[in-house]
Amino acid sequence: MARKGATEDVDMSQAPTGIACITRKHFDKGWANARTSISQADLHKFDQFRIKMDPQYAKKVGAKQSGGVVVKWPDDGKS
Repeated sequence: MARKGATEDVDMSQAPTGIACITRKHFDKGWANARTSISQADLHKFDQFRIKMDPQYAKKVGAKQSGGVVVKWPDDGKS
C-alpha cells in the first residue's frame, strides 16, 4: 500500500547533467569569510585543560607532565 503523495523510484542515470555539486572550493570560500568567535584566552584555557586531561596530546605538543591527573582528596582520616 503506497502512502499518500509517494512516487515511484526514479532512475537517476537519466537526470540532467547541469546540476552543480558542492566541492572543496565552496567550503574554502565559506571559511575565508568566517570570523573567529572564540577569544585567544579561551583557546589557551582549553589547550591547558587538554594538556592536563589528554596524555597523548600533551606528549604530542611537548608539554611537561607530572605523571598524569592528580586527585587531591581531603585528608580527614575517613576511608
